[in-house]
Amino acid sequence: MHGILNTGKYSHITDERLNELLRTYREGLLEDTVPFWIRHSIDREYGGYVFNLDRDGSILDTDKAIQAVPQSAWGISFLG
Repeated sequence: MHGILNTGKYSHITDERLNELLRTYREGLLEDTVPFWIRHSIDREYGGYVFNLDRDGSILDTDKAIQAVPQSAWGISFLG
């Protein structure tokens, strides 16, 4: 079912386990990680994205890495 994921050194992982892992990671990404970053990382004052955040979303540093802006825009648009 999952092709290369259940061959070779991963052959011991059942389809049921793979589906369980996929659900867990998808849920974590879409219900926790992405909403956190959309809520806290978008710089609504100056544009772009802030990435040096604390666990509560507070900004630790306002420096922005130039490659992070297109990567973030691509990632968010890819999800939508």
